Amino acid sequence: MVFLRKNKAMQASKITFYQTDFLNQMRQTGDVAADELVRSIFESGEAAVFHRMFKDLIHNRDLDSEALPVELRDFAKNHLQIPAWLDAGKLKKGIQVFHQNAEPILTMLGFLSLPYCYAAAQGAEVLLRSERIKRDTKRRLLETAQFVLDVMHPEGFEPQGKAVATILKVRLMHATIRYHLGKSKDWDKAWGVPVNQEDMGGTNGAFSWISLRGLRKMGYTLNVQESESYLYLWNVIGTLLGVRAELLPDTAKEAFWLDKKIAERHFYKSEAGVELTKALRTCLAEDSKKPFPAGFADAYMRFLLGDKIADLLEIPPSNWTSNLIPLLKFQNVLQNTLPTNDAQKQGMMHQMIAEEVLKDPVTFAFPMNLPSAS
Repeated sequence: MVFLRKNKAMQASKITFYQTDFLNQMRQTGDVAADELVRSIFESGEAAVFHRMFKDLIHNRDLDSEALPVELRDFAKNHLQIPAWLDAGKLKKGIQVFHQNAEPILTMLGFLSLPYCYAAAQGAEVLLRSERIKRDTKRRLLETAQFVLDVMHPEGFEPQGKAVATILKVRLMHATIRYHLGKSKDWDKAWGVPVNQEDMGGTNGAFSWISLRGLRKMGYTLNVQESESYLYLWNVIGTLLGVRAELLPDTAKEAFWLDKKIAERHFYKSEAGVELTKALRTCLAEDSKKPFPAGFADAYMRFLLGDKIADLLEIPPSNWTSNLIPLLKFQNVLQNTLPTNDAQKQGMMHQMIAEEVLKDPVTFAFPMNLPSAS
């Protein structure tokens, strides 16, 4: 598989995949290898055994453990190996970009990437049927933060890291959702296969390209090399998650066109999108230990998403707290003029961020210097 584009002709070719016929096909496509494994697990009646095994699967090196069922070891060996085309330098640069912007990127995930996914009406139907997301939204934020921290760790893809082991769990969770919802009378086949390739590609874009767009909107400056390295990092993650290469843009131009096409196809008002967003808004606004002005969560989310998408998700109009956003943006612009931290401090910074996020992911999701409510 060719991943890196070498010339303009090849670079432009990926955009040709973003056509209606191809995306319709991707909407009916899951993840064959993962789906076959999950089907065999459930049909053999060994789901409980595999679930217990997952609790002991923490580090990448655990994937080679003989304690794991042979089916899991074979799947990891055949479908979760770091690809031969990997550019280690570019991957490292993408991780550095995260650590240089960790706080705002994590903020973007809560206020931008997740609600952006909810705007895709058919994909939101899958999430709505996962009752835990509505019932325990804070836990959902915690799990999302933990996933990001695992795959962004400086040693995440090394044997002692957790990135590949975490990705395996998420990939098989997606396959499990496809297995169960595919059998459910509650699932409308017109929505496509649950957690299909188009939705997975769109989600990967929401966590990469859309996050970068949010950073720029809030005054953070990333050059072309930094942006494309971050996209590359998420392409590696997406590949290991089973996303088709055609749906993993190499450049900002490709990311723009894929996002535009998916939004045109699927962004419309839905009960699922509104319910999911309401649960997220409630969590962000009411379940934080950090004092902040009432209404700021909605105002900030609306600013990042834009009025059109915010209206689809029934995010209320902004109140006076929207006046704080330009001040935060100006502060970010000033901070961007300061020298960045030395790369060798990455590990220490990651540990500090991880401890804070896992203590209280909702509080951490807010801009760090947000003024307190009077």
